[in-house]
Amino acid sequence: MRVAPRSAAVNMPDVDRIKQRITNAIADKKSILPQLPSLVESGILDTETAKLRAYKIQTEIAELQRNQAQLPPVNLSAIAQTVSIPQFWLDLSESERRFYFREFIRHVELIRDLSPWQLRLIFIF
Repeated sequence: MRVAPRSAAVNMPDVDRIKQRITNAIADKKSILPQLPSLVESGILDTETAKLRAYKIQTEIAELQRNQAQLPPVNLSAIAQTVSIPQFWLDLSESERRFYFREFIRHVELIRDLSPWQLRLIFIF
């Protein structure tokens, strides 16, 4: 199997480490929520402040989960090497090709300077 040199040399971020940091941050935030009722009982927080704090923490957890869901797959470099093989694309159905294009295209450029317009696809890797 021939691997395109450009995809083999791509410097990918350590997605697994990033996901682990986000998972730890979510766990830390979730561990705060059960402590709030005891802080109200002991008089450190009033009920309104505890509700506000719980809402804020739940919002932060949702934001972290959204960020985590937007991360690329952990093995993105392996996927990049696979999609650089022309035979890979020939073996896919049309709907599978569209899926990969949606997942891996950062943006599309239409170059109108030249007589026949050119289309440039900018991938995430």
